[in-house]
Amino acid sequence: MKKWLAFLAAALVILGMAGLAAAEEEALEVTSGCTLTLTGIKNPKNMTDRKFTTNAETKSVKNPSLTIQSKSPVYGLYLCFEKMPESYDVQADRGSGWETVASGGSFLHAWFPMQGETKIRVIAQGDRKQIMGFNEVYCFGEGRAPGWVQQWEDAPEKADILFVTAHPEEELLFLGGAIPYYVREKEASVALAVLCPVNTTRRAEMLNGLWSMGYRNYPFIGTFETATAKSAKGAYQKVDKKNGEEVVQGWLTEIIRRCRPEVIVGPDEQGEGNNGQRMMMADACVQCFSLAADENRFSDSAGKYGAWQAKKVYLHLFGKEADQTVFDWDSPLEAFDGRTGNGMAYYAYLYFKSQDKVKEETDRSVYNQGRTYPNNRFGLRESTVGEDEEKNDFLENIPKGDLTGKKWEAPAEWRLEEVPDLPEMTDAGFLTEGEFVWSDDARGHYVYISKTLRVVITRTYDGSMPLTWFKSDILCDVAAGERMTNVEYSPERALGKKKTAAPHVTAGENKLVFATNADYYTYRVKNAGGKLIGRNGHPVGVIIRNGEVYFDDRYDHDEEKYFPNLDTLAFYEDGRADVHHSFEQSAKDYLADGAYLVYSFGPYLVREGQMSAWVLDPTMSKAKNPRHCFGMVEPGHYIDIMCEGRLGSRSEGVTMPQLAILAQGAGCREVCNLDGGQTAAVIFMGHQLNLIDSSFVKGSKGYLSGRESSEVLSAGVSELVGSWKVQ
Repeated sequence: MKKWLAFLAAALVILGMAGLAAAEEEALEVTSGCTLTLTGIKNPKNMTDRKFTTNAETKSVKNPSLTIQSKSPVYGLYLCFEKMPESYDVQADRGSGWETVASGGSFLHAWFPMQGETKIRVIAQGDRKQIMGFNEVYCFGEGRAPGWVQQWEDAPEKADILFVTAHPEEELLFLGGAIPYYVREKEASVALAVLCPVNTTRRAEMLNGLWSMGYRNYPFIGTFETATAKSAKGAYQKVDKKNGEEVVQGWLTEIIRRCRPEVIVGPDEQGEGNNGQRMMMADACVQCFSLAADENRFSDSAGKYGAWQAKKVYLHLFGKEADQTVFDWDSPLEAFDGRTGNGMAYYAYLYFKSQDKVKEETDRSVYNQGRTYPNNRFGLRESTVGEDEEKNDFLENIPKGDLTGKKWEAPAEWRLEEVPDLPEMTDAGFLTEGEFVWSDDARGHYVYISKTLRVVITRTYDGSMPLTWFKSDILCDVAAGERMTNVEYSPERALGKKKTAAPHVTAGENKLVFATNADYYTYRVKNAGGKLIGRNGHPVGVIIRNGEVYFDDRYDHDEEKYFPNLDTLAFYEDGRADVHHSFEQSAKDYLADGAYLVYSFGPYLVREGQMSAWVLDPTMSKAKNPRHCFGMVEPGHYIDIMCEGRLGSRSEGVTMPQLAILAQGAGCREVCNLDGGQTAAVIFMGHQLNLIDSSFVKGSKGYLSGRESSEVLSAGVSELVGSWKVQ
């Protein structure tokens, strides 16, 4: 029984309330309570390690199967095949033997609704021997499928654009923000054809990345092998020494006829670095532009789908720069709540764990428009509708009546309005009296509302990353005096000798509604002969607490190579919060501008709505760790983001660019990175919500009480802290 507490005036009323209707809620994963058995595999743990770089597969046998025995009812099954049999059935044992409830299709990542079964079998069909293998298997309880679970649709019967690449990841490296821009922002019908899967890991990573960008039509994935060649001719010969052109062009011609695109977009004729298979696909795009329209060529696909004449072919980097179509993938996209096309592509590229080393290369990057091979430049190679004039849209000169894009329908997300018996709020989002506290810890939802403060915290899990992160949406009535505050555990102690405590202890003793860690500046302080200075020769930063200057010790020039680089996050009396480089302002400057709190950590991630140069620089470290940032949407409206890390299948952490993408996507205009790792903590009503890596404790998978610190950044005070329990 879920419980919520509504407090009106000084009276305390405790009411019991059933949870939200399960059908309206996101399903919880129950895989941990399942026993998985794969034919011939005693311990198929690779299927649940949440690493798509690993797999478990059977030997070649007749009717290989996966059996799942669950302690709790299963209402959803998500299969991520490494090797998929030609046909398979999903069966359930409901007491009278195996009964087929669904038959598998052609999607390697497939979702199957179930009806509360506790014994499930996935079995290959057919008389010959086959191999069945999985990257990952997920089981879910009752509710809707989480947004990261892929529920693919078939390739469109009529596409506006067909993107063609040679290998997985090139849809990000060399197309940049094209797919999220056209699928979501332009609402175009888009298809993707990829020549080589390369390997099963890269193929799975591509599917995960595409889904994260809002792409929903299953791509065409060829079965061609990766081969090294220095020319298009050489690449054709690697496919088949005599008939390579016929084989490859026949494959692409059938796809063109199948999805009938108005525009085809292919790779660079020079192979983006002399890659022969990319050269081959550029050539195939040009040749198949005509071949697909000739009903006498490749008669099998012509008879099945009919001939088709596309209107244009673009190739990456084709022609002179002055003649190229140029895109701006770094402009905010309304469809992605202000995130950019490049930002979405970079987020998608984080799924390519097998390519971590490639991500550090400076000549191939999703960000900075691709650097050596700019991902925003394309040349018009073929056209039946004339030359482009605006040169900023693949669909220029295509009659609107020939376009078939459909309105994007965003996946269902949890909303505050779903809270049971939510009190009526003012237009500003507050209560007229009293307090309201509610939580659903199992699904990661936490709410506090008063006359001057609203805190809504959501925990999100992406099992294909894997990543667990908390977004705290904080709304303060600045006019009524509500604002972010800094609370020290023992303010009476001498500076530099402050007593420390776990953040949740500080929050509990001070009755704080919301609290989080800050910049951990005391770690940088060294007492040298009675004088407080920076540790190891590096400054402490500009440290202002509740109007008092503790330190005015900053870099006097750009020191991005040091971490932390001491960029600042400043809070002002009027509710504003902004970020600055360490060297830009002194403590005196901040006070003159009305700042009462200044934290120094960094780097700042977003300023005036734009990603920082630090985030965009592909040479900077992209290590995944527990991370934490705080940002402002508008004065009085703030977002805190806490990402767990180093927790195995629960959460591997995030890179700094990914943290910036999450914050920008939440609507933040100003964002600063604060201390993360074992310092990171998000606390609601005195309860710490996030887990912290405790790798230094043998055998531990995570724990609540993180690194002690002298202070917390907080919002709101309530006498209910200490008596209210997370439900």
